[in-house]
Amino acid sequence: MKRILALIILLCFAAVGLGFAVLNAGDVHLNYYFGEAVIPLALVVVGALAVGALLGLVTAAGMLLARKHETNRLRRRLRLAEQEIQNIRELPVRDSR
Repeated sequence: MKRILALIILLCFAAVGLGFAVLNAGDVHLNYYFGEAVIPLALVVVGALAVGALLGLVTAAGMLLARKHETNRLRRRLRLAEQEIQNIRELPVRDSR
C-alpha cells in the first residue's frame, strides 16, 4: 500500500513539474565568467533544485556519519561497562567477620 501511495505522489510531482516546464518554456540568458548561454527556464529551475538537493544530501550524510561514530563509541563504552559488571558479579564473596 505504501508503495502505491508513494508512486501516486511521485506521479503527481512529475505531472506538476511537466506542467511547469510547458507553461514556462521561455529562455533565460545565463552569463558566466567564460561566456554566455541561453537555457530554458525549466532547466534552470530543475538544475537549481538538483544542486539544492545534492547539498542537502551532503549535509545529511555528514550528520549521519557523526551520529554513527557517536553510536559506535557509546556501544564500546556499554560493552566495557557490561564486562566490568560481569567481572564484579564473578568475584568471590568475602565474609567480613
